[in-house]
Amino acid sequence: EKSKIELKFIKLKEELSYSMNIFKRPADMCYGIKKENKASYLSAIIVLIAFVAVVICDSYATGFLFRNHGGMGNAFTQILTILAVFMLWCGTNYLVSTLNDGEGWFKDFFIGSCYCLIPFIVIKIPMILLTHVLTFNESFLIDFANIVIYGYTAILFIIMIQYIHQYNFKETVKNILITIFGMVIFALMILLVYMFASQLVDFVVSIVKEVIFRV
Repeated sequence: EKSKIELKFIKLKEELSYSMNIFKRPADMCYGIKKENKASYLSAIIVLIAFVAVVICDSYATGFLFRNHGGMGNAFTQILTILAVFMLWCGTNYLVSTLNDGEGWFKDFFIGSCYCLIPFIVIKIPMILLTHVLTFNESFLIDFANIVIYGYTAILFIIMIQYIHQYNFKETVKNILITIFGMVIFALMILLVYMFASQLVDFVVSIVKEVIFRV
């Protein structure tokens, strides 16, 4: 008789294998996530970790000629930024969809969003390797591949939102636009709170220093 750990490993393997349906049948995959319990947080988190790892490799392991030297700061900052934006995307969309009769739960949307990143992971890895053998004159190949990968990922997100929340195309576009707007508002609110907290801390510190100096 198989142990619980072995059964969980087999289930995880089946879920990761099922996630590959994002290439062939994204609509059916969304149905499996919602109705058939064919995915879990664990498999989605593994995909998300793989995505973060590939993005970091794209920043630091890409061939020198094709590397984005501007970057997003150090690797730790980059990881935090990616995770923060992703969770803000999932949380905001869930709130927006709840107010606009969306049928998907947060779990459905989170897993679906993670699975939509799989093509990026699969295509980006050989692209990173190619940057070490291509010359600058062949950079159009990398540029074209980037257009394809980002466009393909965007289309998958549109399909995922449509089928997870059971929207028509117009409702899906509306949902995406409101979600992006909501993310901007939340980001501004967080920035304002951070700035206010920083000023408050500086004010308190200055008062403490003045009291200590006078004493």
